[in-house]
Amino acid sequence: MRQFEATVQLTGEDVAAAARHHYLGNLRFLRWAIPILGILIVLIVALVIVVGPQVMGGWSDNIVLITALTVGIASFWGNYAIFIPRAARRQFEEQAGLQGSMHYSWDEQHIRLETKTSHANMLWTQFHAYHDAENVMQLYLSRQLYWVIPKRCLPPDCAADLLARLEEHAVPARNKRK
Repeated sequence: MRQFEATVQLTGEDVAAAARHHYLGNLRFLRWAIPILGILIVLIVALVIVVGPQVMGGWSDNIVLITALTVGIASFWGNYAIFIPRAARRQFEEQAGLQGSMHYSWDEQHIRLETKTSHANMLWTQFHAYHDAENVMQLYLSRQLYWVIPKRCLPPDCAADLLARLEEHAVPARNKRK
């Protein structure tokens, strides 16, 4: 029975990346929606300027639409780029358990997490889901609670084995779960 191990030291950026994926991971449309909405606002403003009041009405007739689009874009961008990472970094700074080193070890049946303050030993089948993002892996204990494993801390063979164990035990990928 081969056992894999990895020692992880989380950073505020790791926690922020995991929070982005957790809260906005299913909103992949943000990558193209924000630029498209921005272009739409520019086109509406240009149309009002070029065509003039005879077709579209004056600025006062269109100000609500332009304001609504602008606020919508700002709120999507703000959540993704500012508010979620900021809250995650604050959480990282406030929780001493996230700042210490974490030692993960696993075999065919279990995964273990050991920190200075806690120990966990879980069967693979106890995980609700997992999410394999570009820079972090998240192992979900429930819909809202997850372990964060930065990929920079995992040697390639460990990362591949971790994914193989999750798939072997039919742990669903988060973006594919029910």
